[in-house]
Amino acid sequence: MTDHPIRVYAHRGSSKTHPENTMVAFEHALEAGVTHLEMDVHVTRDHQVVVAHDAGGERMTGEPALLSESTLTEIKKWDAGFGFQDAQGDFPFRGKGLRIPTLTEVLTAFPDVRLNIDIKHHNPDIVSTVIEVVRRHDATHRVLLSSFNPRMVQVIRRLGYEGMTGVSRTELTMIMLIPRWFIPRSSIHGLALQIPRKWKRYYFDNRRLIEKVHYFGKRVDYWVINEVEAALELLEMGADGIMTDDPHLILPPVREFAQTHNRVLD
Repeated sequence: MTDHPIRVYAHRGSSKTHPENTMVAFEHALEAGVTHLEMDVHVTRDHQVVVAHDAGGERMTGEPALLSESTLTEIKKWDAGFGFQDAQGDFPFRGKGLRIPTLTEVLTAFPDVRLNIDIKHHNPDIVSTVIEVVRRHDATHRVLLSSFNPRMVQVIRRLGYEGMTGVSRTELTMIMLIPRWFIPRSSIHGLALQIPRKWKRYYFDNRRLIEKVHYFGKRVDYWVINEVEAALELLEMGADGIMTDDPHLILPPVREFAQTHNRVLD
């Protein structure tokens, strides 16, 4: 049995019902009762940290420009509700004044919320810019920084980030391929391994992997889980966290699971 508390992360906010990575998506997720928001960041041409998943604005805003080649003033004119389509095929947030938020705006609006930030940019030079914003808001104690790019994770740690980091893809490879008695515990850093159930030809949703990660004292969080049955199945295996686009659906059964299994819901 793991000692880690169970967590439900709102993946890009309540992105099932609202435009992802927008303030309204984060607000709606918090109304469900979650205390952890997952989001992605990029850095603009004028060195501002903005909250967005894609490198460009085409999918969500209809603007083809790249964030890294645009200024914040330009980006703030884009309609962040343009691309969101609901289950009925409508676009209910178009023209409603939604904008891509800055990380500063998010940290200011939600001072007590814990953030899980995925640095999407692949230029390691921008890591210091992200860290600077987090430090400026005295938020290192509540912000986990990670990246799918292991080089970016190395840079986060090398720059002496005081907060939490994710377990890198390189460390995941070590855990998967090398018997644990050959891996010094000190060689696996970070707080949490955050993974999908399956990636390419690799399956990560198994009790053996979870137990091996727990051996190194790390959490195991899965993304993106939008079905109650799948979430409960992973928790039964020993998973510690669920990242979901639909926290209003997933949180209640997870809360019940925690109560019936004597686990803490954080």
